[in-house]
Amino acid sequence: LRHVWKRDFFTTAVHSRFPMIVLVMLFVYISSFSVWACIYYLIWRVDKTCFLGFHSFLSAFLFSIETQNTIGYGSHAIGDCWLPAWLVGIQCIEAVLIEAVFIGIIFAKISHPKGRSRTILISECGCIARRDGILKFMFRVADIRKRTAIAPKVHAVMYTWGPGHTTAEGEHIPVLVQQITLHYLDATLLLPVVVEHTVDERSPLYGHTSASLEALGAEIVVTFEGTSELGDTFMTRQSYLP
Repeated sequence: LRHVWKRDFFTTAVHSRFPMIVLVMLFVYISSFSVWACIYYLIWRVDKTCFLGFHSFLSAFLFSIETQNTIGYGSHAIGDCWLPAWLVGIQCIEAVLIEAVFIGIIFAKISHPKGRSRTILISECGCIARRDGILKFMFRVADIRKRTAIAPKVHAVMYTWGPGHTTAEGEHIPVLVQQITLHYLDATLLLPVVVEHTVDERSPLYGHTSASLEALGAEIVVTFEGTSELGDTFMTRQSYLP
């Protein structure tokens, strides 16, 4: 988890829970206010002419908040000193960076197309049955929004754990990944669609029974990809076990 935060901070933060983002934001802001307030207060204790309108640590804390949020000083101001002038400039730059990070994270969190994927329904169960005399693996996909997804794509892959595969170099790969070719009639998804896969000699399911698939630990993973009306790409998955 630490490696993920270091390597991909922004994406990890966007996928965090919203209450956690708010708590971290409060902690960062309060910590920033407090640290700068301590610095200003110490400077004021050393040289009271560097700040005007200071009476206690509360005055320094309010000055820190007013500086970072640019809400106007009121009775608090900087005296004729270079050090607090430079420090106020540094705090303003820090405030811009903090606000940029948190505004970016919250905006990306709100506008994330993850919610759109919840409106795509993939049947919880798939079945193998004959249709038009041909043995097929079938499941159903539906879009419950009135404005359907743009350019939808459905993919399926079967994972099996068995003898595996040994490469020419002697490396043993225990899991076998096989692509399942799908056919569906209506790419507009105006109505629920039955997605089909023909079980023939080219199919990974050919020659298997429910018992043999269970013995191999087989799992079929279906992935739906599409583009929302706002131009964001989204994805949802469903898996089937024998």
